[in-house]
Amino acid sequence: GVVTELSFFGPELVYFPHREPWIKRPVIESEEDIEKIGDIDFFENPSMKRIHMYYEQISELLDGQLKVMFPSWVRGPFCIAAHLVGLEEMMCYMLTDPEFVHKLMRWVTDNIKKWTTARSKFTGEAITPGMLYNDEVGVPSISPELYKEFILPYEIELSEFYGGIRYWHSCGNTTDIIEHIAKIPNLALFHVSPWADEKVAAKILAPKGTALDVCLDPERDLYMADDDHIRHRLSELRENLSGVRWSPRYDAIQPRGKASYCLETVKRADRLSMEIFGE
Repeated sequence: GVVTELSFFGPELVYFPHREPWIKRPVIESEEDIEKIGDIDFFENPSMKRIHMYYEQISELLDGQLKVMFPSWVRGPFCIAAHLVGLEEMMCYMLTDPEFVHKLMRWVTDNIKKWTTARSKFTGEAITPGMLYNDEVGVPSISPELYKEFILPYEIELSEFYGGIRYWHSCGNTTDIIEHIAKIPNLALFHVSPWADEKVAAKILAPKGTALDVCLDPERDLYMADDDHIRHRLSELRENLSGVRWSPRYDAIQPRGKASYCLETVKRADRLSMEIFGE
């Protein structure tokens, strides 16, 4: 879940009965806290010990019948840095103390690279193109100028380290920063959220060979939509993305009411999708 990589840096975790855990509070208030936490130990870190234990137990139970995947680092460096400091505090620091923000981003990025290198040595698997999950990156909370200065350089560095980025994701509105995201080398797949403009993404990213993961709004374009609305939206996407490598999907569908109602709603969308796009 989203807390996995954050847990490596020592925050207290809060567990819930029916959803992912989260951190209780930010753990960094100054540069001294960065020095105090230090670098992640791939084996001795408390969260890593739990991951190794789980990995070993599952591997033993499966006894070679299936390959057990060791977790990969998927969260972008800004996601980690922002939550270790606090999202609102991070936005303030970008304006009032840019040097501190860069030191924080440098430290997180270096830890991602060291952890990934250690994972490669432990599993015997080569380092492959990585992912950047960036739900904290979106306009207007992060302006194009702030993204360009504080986030993009480290994402470019990680792409060069991984040998490419296979998926850049944000559920936010990224329309105004797509031109900067396009500077990340070897970007294979880009998430177009329901609030981002698929035409802008297609115009800027498709010529660079990046495919688009285009998400419809699960409320506006599913639960609250009649058949005509869904047909119209799917036809609109087909027209706007003609000649582009892309795939449509509904993202983050939340259960509503009885399971039978949710299932029938999804089946309806699937039927209409087949009607518009064909088999």
